[in-house]
Amino acid sequence: MPYTPPARITVKAQPYLNLRREPIVKPGNVIAQLADRSTWPVLGVARDKFAADSNVLWTQIEFIDTSSGQKMPGFCRSDFFDPKPAALPARLQVLPLDGLNLRSSPIFNPAVKNKIVTLPSRSVVQVLGGVWENFDPRAGKWWWLVDFNGQRGYAYSLYLGEATQAEPDTGARPGGGSTTGPEVGRPSPAWKPGVCLAGVGNSDQNTWHEPSFQDAIGASRVEAIKFVPLNDTAKMSRIYQWLRSQNFAFVMVRLTWKPDPAWVNLSKADRMAAAVQTFVDTTRGQLEFAYDNGVRYFEVHNEPNITANPTDPVGDGLGTAWLGPGDFAEWFSRVTDQLRQVRDDVYLGFPGLSPQSTDFPVFNGQEVTANGQRLKWNTDFWLSVCKTVIDEKADWIGVHCYWQAEGMGQYGLENPDSGGMYWRRYKARFPGKLLFITEFSNNGSQVPPEVKGPQYAKYIAMLRNEKAIGAAFAYSVYWADDPYGERWVSSSEEGKFRINELPGAMGAALQANQLTASRVTVPASEAWA
Repeated sequence: MPYTPPARITVKAQPYLNLRREPIVKPGNVIAQLADRSTWPVLGVARDKFAADSNVLWTQIEFIDTSSGQKMPGFCRSDFFDPKPAALPARLQVLPLDGLNLRSSPIFNPAVKNKIVTLPSRSVVQVLGGVWENFDPRAGKWWWLVDFNGQRGYAYSLYLGEATQAEPDTGARPGGGSTTGPEVGRPSPAWKPGVCLAGVGNSDQNTWHEPSFQDAIGASRVEAIKFVPLNDTAKMSRIYQWLRSQNFAFVMVRLTWKPDPAWVNLSKADRMAAAVQTFVDTTRGQLEFAYDNGVRYFEVHNEPNITANPTDPVGDGLGTAWLGPGDFAEWFSRVTDQLRQVRDDVYLGFPGLSPQSTDFPVFNGQEVTANGQRLKWNTDFWLSVCKTVIDEKADWIGVHCYWQAEGMGQYGLENPDSGGMYWRRYKARFPGKLLFITEFSNNGSQVPPEVKGPQYAKYIAMLRNEKAIGAAFAYSVYWADDPYGERWVSSSEEGKFRINELPGAMGAALQANQLTASRVTVPASEAWA
């Protein structure tokens, strides 16, 4: 949780307590005298003499001269008031990959030229103190006063985390943790199949056409299914029965919910409370129904870095339920805690992010803002900020990978920065976590399905023996308003369904490929755990 000082302090010193200009006892530093039992609003906390090795704390308050009404900040030593501030962290580490600006004042405003230097990613700073943004507790944003190689300034707390040693890319091992050193947070579950399974997912809670969807899945020769659970529970029951009858190796469920756009007008606390509770209330039944049918792996939401856009007028939370990755990290932490109270032996996954390389979403030529704040959706930035909560609360991590052409070029199947191998960026950050590619596709709208199918088989063959990946799920069996040619089954205006060439071409290529010639199955009596 973020550091929070007392809102107010009460003086416990007779006949008064000296208020000082700096957190230092020295001549000429007293600016006022605070009466015993008087109370004062807190602006910040500081170490004695701003010394990094001191554990003596001072609190910065806003003093109001009763005779003149003049306000001024000052420091008083914590020995002489209650409640006492919590201890400060000794060191913190810069989280964003593109670094973090060190500023001369705790203010973020492009009009204020207060940048000192950009702190490098993963660099460690010493904590000297901290204050509310713009010295205003109502801002609700805490800034740390830090020292970096002799340079002192303010850095926004959201982008600083617990200082740890850099994790080498040692690869993942079944059971979680890196191959060297201790495990961090919740270890990933052991992956029983031992190979990356071929899978496919659905995308529509209201549509499941029988038998075309089952026929498409059968033609593809996939071994695993990821469900957005259907609203029709009777149909969902039949599907689970069919999956068991076909001995599918693995089934995963994405817990699904939509935020309320009106939440953006609430305070952060009220917005967070509403987003957490409505998600748990909405998805509890989804989890319990799937659990009763043997499912144990659940993806907690989907693409939380996506805002409202031309294909989705609501979006998946950015700009409604949360205004950035820090808010989402808190939401994920609280939601997973509550879901584990529903069923304590489930495996909860951090949701796949939309793989965005740019900082700010732009639609119709306009940057997207909420409450006057520019919304940031850069995937690497989100992963940096969310790293601690992923380490501590996620059993596994979802990844989304898309490409539009063969090869290593931009948006290529083999490209790790903008294409099908994007998961490698996750593996480097989280070497001890099990990954699932919860969505993949060739989303080139002009690429014919008979070309995409063999590419999907090639992709699975490339991933088959990657120990870090449990399964890869193609997107998707069906998408009614598909602008990218990703769906396997199409529907006409008359409501007739047709399977295109993609799943059959994928299945034929998988069967011909020696790496995946034998489809992995499990006995119907076993849970998908």
